Amino acid sequence: MPFVPDWFYGSGSAFAVLCAAFAFDAVFGSLPGFRHFLTLPAGLTRVLVRRADRRLNRSKRSTRSRRLRGALVVLFLLAASIVTGMYAAAFCRSVPDGWIVETVLIAMCIGLQRPVITATVLRRAIAASGLDRGRLVLEGATGVEAGGLDAHGLARGSVELFAVRLCDGLVGPVFWYALAGLPGLFAYRVAVTIADSLPFRTPSYAAFGAAAAAMDRLFNALPAPLTGALIVAGSLFSPTARPVAAFRGAFAGAGVGRLPREGWTFGAVAGALGLCLAGPRRMNGELAPGGWIGDGRARATATDIARAAWLYLITIFLGLVPVALLALVVARP
Repeated sequence: MPFVPDWFYGSGSAFAVLCAAFAFDAVFGSLPGFRHFLTLPAGLTRVLVRRADRRLNRSKRSTRSRRLRGALVVLFLLAASIVTGMYAAAFCRSVPDGWIVETVLIAMCIGLQRPVITATVLRRAIAASGLDRGRLVLEGATGVEAGGLDAHGLARGSVELFAVRLCDGLVGPVFWYALAGLPGLFAYRVAVTIADSLPFRTPSYAAFGAAAAAMDRLFNALPAPLTGALIVAGSLFSPTARPVAAFRGAFAGAGVGRLPREGWTFGAVAGALGLCLAGPRRMNGELAPGGWIGDGRARATATDIARAAWLYLITIFLGLVPVALLALVVARP
């Protein structure tokens, strides 16, 4: 008897397929051709959101109208992602070795390699004083305008990318795939991508992006604190990290971050590394207000990027251990 319902998943071995997907991302996620291929779902979602923004989020419309239109965009894209996930699951179930297709589809919703690639470029840019290159890379990875950032700002951006990707690239995908299969995973990826594409606290997006923010909070209500706890556990094994400060920082940042997956993760990483993250930033030409998270240094350095990378890799390992164990247990006859 399969562990998961036959009608919902493309594979009866959900945790084994998850392990295969993370292995696929680890091996191929840094290769140029595969890297662009694996970001297609997020890229397509961003294109659709930007087109909807240009057509529906016009300043002459009332706040109520913009809020309603933003909600309709979110509901339409989420419904489309769920339907796509159900058809994808049915296809994986109907073809020989469908788990291979499912593995690739899951890998397209993870993207754990991107922070590592971004960090490598930023460290080299900071070392060579080539900040313009670093700003372009960080802006492409986060969507935040990096034109005025100095070396410390670039380093903070890299650390923040490590932190938030632990939630929306590891814990969130595992949680929603284990709970609802490919439909749940696709819906989660679309929800977080929409929220990242609409800086809802800026004047232009306070109404249009309200539904996107609410949906992101819903989808990360459990993954975000779980990620914070996982980062605290990772700090126990990470050189120079401070586990107690990470624990305190996770709870302190929970109510400050723009979104739960930022508050919990930024707080935990800021506490672990003795940094101060987040704060106001410019997005789409407007200033998005935001509180600072952490009571450490705001002047992050390339060394802090390396420290965050170690914490990131250790936390990923700790997060995947239970998934691998479940895969072994479930696979037993």
